[in-house]
Amino acid sequence: MANYLVSYDLDRPGPQNYEALDGRLRALGAVRLLYSQWFLKNDLPAQLLEADLIRYIDRSTDNILIVAFTREGVAWNNLMIGGFRDMIE
Repeated sequence: MANYLVSYDLDRPGPQNYEALDGRLRALGAVRLLYSQWFLKNDLPAQLLEADLIRYIDRSTDNILIVAFTREGVAWNNLMIGGFRDMIE
């Protein structure tokens, strides 16, 4: 399984915009790292994840970034969750 960082910027934030995208991320098993950054462990390629997630954003104004990373290629301080090191391979 690949480790992904999913980051987004919704141009017209509102509860309904965040709820839809955040709900889909949770359904995929993602956990929130920072306000609009999520960790997702998944077998799908990043391009298929992006195709899934863009259904929940305004493609003309909102932004989404999905990046695969390894344990050796990431560092952090003060995330919103504990035990992150144990989640990544």
